[in-house]
Amino acid sequence: VSGPSHEWVAASGLAGLKSLSIRLDKTAKQTRPYTVRLHFCEPEDVKPGQRTFDVRLSGKPVLEQFDVIATSGKRHKSIVREFKSVAAGTELTIDLIARKGMPILSGVEILAED
Repeated sequence: VSGPSHEWVAASGLAGLKSLSIRLDKTAKQTRPYTVRLHFCEPEDVKPGQRTFDVRLSGKPVLEQFDVIATSGKRHKSIVREFKSVAAGTELTIDLIARKGMPILSGVEILAED
């Protein structure tokens, strides 16, 4: 796997994932902003358009008809998409909605903002 950083994260992943909830702060009484980085890497020999999906963070759309291979340009090349000021309370939910083929996700980073 090649890419700008964290290639070891992109070297693994899940296909067909529909939803993922990550516990952030079980005592949170209100939401706070987070920076969320999603790591992707196309593991299969697919052509652009053969695997597309939408991504929602805490119910809000952040990527529509996302195509990893079309974005990265080749198989086994990692890419990261960063989203700032994502509001979340006790947990963050990531939804992957298939358009064509199965969604893929290699890794997630979540950083609390000040």
